[in-house]
Amino acid sequence: MSERFTVKLTKRAVGDLERLRDLKAEMTRRLLELELDPMKGHPLTGSLRGVRSLEVSLQGVAYRAAYLVLKQEWTCLYGGTARRVLCEIGEESTSPQVR
Repeated sequence: MSERFTVKLTKRAVGDLERLRDLKAEMTRRLLELELDPMKGHPLTGSLRGVRSLEVSLQGVAYRAAYLVLKQEWTCLYGGTARRVLCEIGEESTSPQVR
């Protein structure tokens, strides 16, 4: 993929990133990799169709960033452990709309 995408975080994702404290820089670096390869994460299915998930392991803990790819930008919806991310997305959106 030769085009560069723009990274945008929701307020909630910014808060999640801040809570990582010592791991914030490494998680930020991993998220910014999506600027060059937004398809790096895998697509989710079912009611989360259209959302992609980037899985990152930091200091033995599995984190997940759920995001949407929209033209030349992507928006990180949530960040955190895999279980927490899936629960929060499921509670707030039963069918994300992607255009």
